[in-house]
Amino acid sequence: MYIISSLLTVIVTVLLNNSVQASVLDVYLPQEILMLKLPKNEAEQWKSIGRHATSLEGLVEYIPLKQTPADWTDLIVVQYINFSNRKLETANPIDEILDLIKTTTINAYPNNKVTWNVIKKAHGEALYEWILHSQSDTTPPQHEIARIFYHMNNVHRIGFTHKNETMSTDDRNKWISLLSQFVSFVSQTDPNFPLEELSLIARPTDSIDYGSNFKDWKVTDNWMFKDNVHSFTIIPPGHNENYVTECLEVTSLRRSLEAEVLKMDQAFLVEKDFIKKKLTKEPEIQILEKSTREIIYTYQYPHDNLIVTEIVRIRATPNVYLSIHYKKGLPKALSQTEILEKKKQIETIKYKAK
Repeated sequence: MYIISSLLTVIVTVLLNNSVQASVLDVYLPQEILMLKLPKNEAEQWKSIGRHATSLEGLVEYIPLKQTPADWTDLIVVQYINFSNRKLETANPIDEILDLIKTTTINAYPNNKVTWNVIKKAHGEALYEWILHSQSDTTPPQHEIARIFYHMNNVHRIGFTHKNETMSTDDRNKWISLLSQFVSFVSQTDPNFPLEELSLIARPTDSIDYGSNFKDWKVTDNWMFKDNVHSFTIIPPGHNENYVTECLEVTSLRRSLEAEVLKMDQAFLVEKDFIKKKLTKEPEIQILEKSTREIIYTYQYPHDNLIVTEIVRIRATPNVYLSIHYKKGLPKALSQTEILEKKKQIETIKYKAK
């Protein structure tokens, strides 16, 4: 039986009484940006490792969940550069831009063999690849396929890089197909903007540092509500999504720096009221730790043939509110020792600084 009772932000009512940022979208980015919409929810298998945005340029990098920033082999980069102050002479500006990229790329690796190939080209866009066949100083061999656009006085690029070797024919064909079919421009003001896809927009799930214990868990439910309230669920790798017995429900709210810090007693009262409404019998709630900005508590209740233990951490600062519910269903309840161990694990989860 599915033990998750989705936390569609029980505390939304309280939170929305505080000042919040107007939008989760980055004000520096162009109105229209590139998005890669991978099939079969594959975007959830990629995590952001770096993001930079100004009025002149922006870049975000994604690697697979199981790879690390220090030792990645596959990388997706989404990028834009403001070209409004540059005068392009050619009838098809993409020709001039491609020549610039080609020259810069080849000159970056002197005395090394670089293969450059334009796969296809149209007015205002092109798909190309380049291969560094051998190590160049500290740069390892790599193979990149990228699609580039000249759109509304901006250069937009999205590319996939495989490091340490040339892509296999199957992988090359796969990424040519993906970049050809699943890349499009999306307006930031679109009310149906798919935040879970890969683009320059910071995905809410990427704003959380899950710590070492949950870094390989995967997102299953991902909800974005008005006023920057975001809620999602992550489950252990290999877990059956149709029968979840362990999960984390995370709810976050990005708030303006001027917002008043939410009072923990107030938030805790709202959470206790939610527990009463969720369960037929009110459980005994044990507070594990309490301060002016954080409360950690636990309670247990029966569900089907299991005893579900929840360990909850709620934390508020001037710029973010974070609510973390760890849930575990077993034939018997977690012991106090196990609860304290899980408490330590969820205390490592934090909101990344912006």
